[in-house]
Amino acid sequence: MSGRKRIAWISPISNRSTTASAYFSRNLLPTLASELAFEVFVDDSGLKGAGHSPVSSFSQLRGGDSETIPIHHYHRLELIHGKQPFDFFVYHFEDSAECAYVQKIAQLHPGICFFHDLRLNRLYQSRILHTTAAKDFNDLMDEHFGAESVRLGEYHMRGWSVDVFDRMYPLGQSDIEQSPIAVTVNQEFCKELLSHGSNRHCYFIPPCVDLSQNTATSCDRASLGIGSSDFVIGFSGDCSSSQHVHEVFESCAMFLHELSPSERERVRLLWMREGSLSDLDIQRKKAFFEMLHGLLPNDVIEIFEGDISSRESVAECCDVFLCVETDDARGLSADVIRAMLAGCCCILSESSACSELSSSSVLTVPRGQAMLPSIARTLVEVFSSPVLREQISASSRTFCREHFSPESASQKFLSLLTEVRESCDSAHAVMDEKVSRAQNGLIAASSGTTDEAILTRARVDFAWDE
Repeated sequence: MSGRKRIAWISPISNRSTTASAYFSRNLLPTLASELAFEVFVDDSGLKGAGHSPVSSFSQLRGGDSETIPIHHYHRLELIHGKQPFDFFVYHFEDSAECAYVQKIAQLHPGICFFHDLRLNRLYQSRILHTTAAKDFNDLMDEHFGAESVRLGEYHMRGWSVDVFDRMYPLGQSDIEQSPIAVTVNQEFCKELLSHGSNRHCYFIPPCVDLSQNTATSCDRASLGIGSSDFVIGFSGDCSSSQHVHEVFESCAMFLHELSPSERERVRLLWMREGSLSDLDIQRKKAFFEMLHGLLPNDVIEIFEGDISSRESVAECCDVFLCVETDDARGLSADVIRAMLAGCCCILSESSACSELSSSSVLTVPRGQAMLPSIARTLVEVFSSPVLREQISASSRTFCREHFSPESASQKFLSLLTEVRESCDSAHAVMDEKVSRAQNGLIAASSGTTDEAILTRARVDFAWDE
């Protein structure tokens, strides 16, 4: 017990979370609990806002010896670290507002940074879209976009589309460059980071799945309003990613157009939504559904808003799972991995995330103008060939078990800790020196000293204003 390295694991982990980092953490940590002493740090403010108790919102994590892995609010990290220092800090960055708190803590304690995405716009989105301080907004734009910041300011004043901004102006490069140890769950991400020289240390650890899931068990389709002989197309998304949702609905409308009336009656589109439609304001909800129902009949669409932990069983109800993510800076979503493990025939748009997958385990379509017609044609092919569906299903399950096992990720993580020990110690020494200088600067400032050298260095280290 006492000989185990202490790991501060900073990541969402609730079974209500839709993030890839939560799914990865929940599957990996129990397999390593006998070798490493983990303590998990979370931000439960979103769960409190949804009316859930912070304690009951997290199902317990247990290691191989049934030892509970402690879970704390991230505000307690400094207190716990002060009493019993951690050997490593591990941070999970993802393009999700749930990971915004991770970004804050990573500035205090250098450590190992997992990047599930290379684009981190949603960590900055609230600062960009809701700031009322012109100076704060201008400083952020100048820091990330330089000469482009003037045009962005014009967009901001007019009210821009979040989708458009998200695609055209990626954020997160500074987080990557400042991380002493970068880890990705995508080998193409690793090549991208190393090719730009943005990080001297970049490592690959594959995603991991919960292999204890009994994927052979058929789900209760009737509880979702779906018939046993229906052809079910699953996808996930929320109304904030309206373009993504619209593309799925439009491609499905093209697919239905190719079927006979009797065949159309068998098709259901199962939309696994994040959050609840009741969270949307009335006008936005009305406009959104008017647009969608203009593409597809109401009786085709089934909406699932249940607990995120139920998504594995819901995925088993799908014959096909669609993902039209077209961004090379985003990794493979947890929903796609769940669908593959459940044996769904996945249709994905070509991206760097897809390059990690076997060509026999998924079906891919080109991006650009040809994407939607290609999806429709692929759906027709899959609909018409149960044999093809079974082949892809068997291959995707096998691929997940061979390449995404917790044991494989565990061994790579243990090797990583051995390899980066010296780099982490060096990064901590640099940060300790900065903190010491800052303390001296505060003492000098409070005592009215005129030692400008101390004050100047503290301002440089922590970007203090004059």
